Amino acid sequence: MEIVIDGNRYSAELHDNALVKSIVGMSPLDLTMGRSAEHEYYASLPQNPDISGAESTSSVKSGGIYYFKDWNALSLNFKDMDISPYHVYVVGEMEKDAADYLKAAGSKIKLEV
Repeated sequence: MEIVIDGNRYSAELHDNALVKSIVGMSPLDLTMGRSAEHEYYASLPQNPDISGAESTSSVKSGGIYYFKDWNALSLNFKDMDISPYHVYVVGEMEKDAADYLKAAGSKIKLEV
């Protein structure tokens, strides 16, 4: 799948599960994402996706795309981090160039899916 961050096109490999199908079903998404905790950008989704069968983790990876149920938020991570006691659901991974771009981006980005 292709994602667009601030007008730059990147590839993303998404998992095959109900969570991803729910998020893709909300497309087209045009999200303004805020930078948080120096490891991610996040934004609320317009609907709550189905998380059944989705893998959860407290160890996020650079380039990871995650869903945080407590805030109904999609998250793009650019730094490896242990977020315990919180956990997120794995959506997929974006290419390294996207994570590198996010490391240097400002306080907000625009994501198009």
